[in-house]
Amino acid sequence: MVLIRLKTTVGLQICCFVLAWIGVESIGGLRLRVAGEITPVEAEQSGNWTNAHYAIDLNILTRTHTVADPESNIWLKFTLDKLHCIKKVIRYDSIENIWQTWTCTQTHCSRCVGSRCDSFTLTVSTEDDVSGYSSISDCRYGDTVKYERIPGKDYMRIKEVAIIGEKGWRPTETDNADINFNIESTSLQIQTDSEVGEEDKLLVMFDDTAELGVRFLDPPQYWIECTDYTNFTLPNSSKRDKQVWTISKHDGTLELRCDGEEIVKFNYSQVLSIENCRNKWSQSFSTIKFHDNTSEYYRAMPGGQHMY
Repeated sequence: MVLIRLKTTVGLQICCFVLAWIGVESIGGLRLRVAGEITPVEAEQSGNWTNAHYAIDLNILTRTHTVADPESNIWLKFTLDKLHCIKKVIRYDSIENIWQTWTCTQTHCSRCVGSRCDSFTLTVSTEDDVSGYSSISDCRYGDTVKYERIPGKDYMRIKEVAIIGEKGWRPTETDNADINFNIESTSLQIQTDSEVGEEDKLLVMFDDTAELGVRFLDPPQYWIECTDYTNFTLPNSSKRDKQVWTISKHDGTLELRCDGEEIVKFNYSQVLSIENCRNKWSQSFSTIKFHDNTSEYYRAMPGGQHMY
């Protein structure tokens, strides 16, 4: 333990002693990020007395002081970098003390444990259509988190907020880098950012042996190693510029889905006319590689299950 001495008021000496005692070595009072914590790209509030960013600056000694907007609503809103599946939101009162914990399901984030939960609400939302995203029971998809005070006070003050997401999404490497991934045991999910007609391309290589791709032409096309390009129709929910693709390989079958809807189910074990193709896809793959201009993030499908 380091005792910090300041030639100033007794109050500051006590403050610094406490910070040192709990393991914080600077008067900044910075907390550590928790596992799965998402860093918002923007913080806004209904009315300013202090900066809304103080709620996410990791410094327990700063705090927001939020006042009502013209409609008498008091709120803090956090914008995330992309869609996340939010598991919980934590409000801290000090480095060691959690004041509230809000837990999410697929449909809401209204379960609160802690102090004065009945005085606040928390919502996770997005304007995107997430109906085709993989079903996860203990988190809610969204790119906006809003924390609001129920009418009765004319301000709220918050020291720190941590937003915890479902682990798994990672940025894709599009420079031909091998990524360890066992497609035999779990489905692969990929987020893309393209619209039909843009002529972008999604291409996944498995052990530098077999490939699966999608071209965003009009109409779009898929391609599986040893087959021709084939036109298909995107689900209505996928015609926006964001999609989630799921690739599964199991029991002699390769399946491609877009936002939960089946695009193709290719039974390579029964392709008797193309022996080399059958041999390629029958191998057990341990790596993947992205070679395209539209994939953004990938992950193993939550739960490790296959889509079929």
